[in-house]
Amino acid sequence: MAIVLLLPSEREKMIGHCIQAYPKEGCGLLIGTKGTDLWIVQRCLPLPNVKGEENQRYEFEIDPRHYVRADREARSDGLEIIGTFHSHPDVPAYPSTTDLQFAWTNFLTLIVAVFDGKKIRSRAHIFDGNSFSELPLYTLLSPNQRPDPTLVSQPQHTLNLVGEVEPFITISVLDQINKLPPRSLLSVRFTYEPTRQHLPDRLTSEGHTILSFLWSERGYYELILRTRSVR
Repeated sequence: MAIVLLLPSEREKMIGHCIQAYPKEGCGLLIGTKGTDLWIVQRCLPLPNVKGEENQRYEFEIDPRHYVRADREARSDGLEIIGTFHSHPDVPAYPSTTDLQFAWTNFLTLIVAVFDGKKIRSRAHIFDGNSFSELPLYTLLSPNQRPDPTLVSQPQHTLNLVGEVEPFITISVLDQINKLPPRSLLSVRFTYEPTRQHLPDRLTSEGHTILSFLWSERGYYELILRTRSVR
């Protein structure tokens, strides 16, 4: 299964636009690259919702002139339009019957649910010509890294620490590493914000390699590492 990556600055731009548009639907284009296993959104381009004023609460429409201009600029930079994003005010981030009606085959549909103008949840979907399938959506916290999709979807070892706090998280990670053979792959999932700041530095200082560091839109951080070559 393919995964979708957002750059942090572009996620903020998209979320900010959708919150600002609330209680109407915000919308825009997703520009980047796509492959069999990996879609990378390098630009989120917010655009006006030109649907009639009375319909903007439940629908969106992008001016074709904006699309043509964005397509030309993307191609000049070696990129392409790979999808659209739009918000669902106070409605879950799943495609509606309207979304299905206007979906394009092999085109990404990223939906941002905005509740009460502040709480958000984002999900990515791909249309195969008949129906939508959800794709895992991540924000890339280490912009210089491009994770292997197979490591994200099927890691060799997984340590789920969602809901735990420090120092239990760091102690658990180090204990798990000591049980693994050298150069093992380990995925660590957690939600405790302070851990985001110090755990990568701690692991790197002990000789382990951070392969990717992601925020999953399902609500947790995911750090994938390779343990050091010797104990």
